[in-house]
Amino acid sequence: MNKQNWSVAMAETIMSGSDSEGYHPEIKERWAYVPGMMLLALLRVGEVTKDDKYDNYVKKHMDLFIESDGSIRTYELEEYNLDQINEGKVLFPLFKQTGEERFAKAAHLLADQLKGHPRTSEGGFWHKKIYPFKCGWMDYICPLHFWLSMRKPLISPICLMKSLIRS
Repeated sequence: MNKQNWSVAMAETIMSGSDSEGYHPEIKERWAYVPGMMLLALLRVGEVTKDDKYDNYVKKHMDLFIESDGSIRTYELEEYNLDQINEGKVLFPLFKQTGEERFAKAAHLLADQLKGHPRTSEGGFWHKKIYPFKCGWMDYICPLHFWLSMRKPLISPICLMKSLIRS
């Protein structure tokens, strides 16, 4: 089985866990690290296979969270939780695909979190506000640098984003 077939099998397995309304229980529950990882993987499968069903599935789930004003259901900036940033990586391709400003606003909300996120005296991000001085894991470093450098217009850094999360 080649990489693409394995990727499709993984995507189909995730999607087969959906309820009767087409929502995956883990993904629809809350804005978090693991659902973000799953949705980003599905977007990549859609990109490779050119099958819109993966993009549609991702958007359907993101529609549960992203309000018209860019606010994010279940997200609280003041929690200062790096796990909340991961799902935001999905906002960039959705904004590029749809042009819906709410996705850009939500991405800027997450960038605002990082501007005020607690850090160690050496400059490292705390993983979470509730874990003072415990730094985020290595898988956060590149995406965090991207978020910190994000500037308008939102589409301009998409190529940089893709290179960071694929490295």
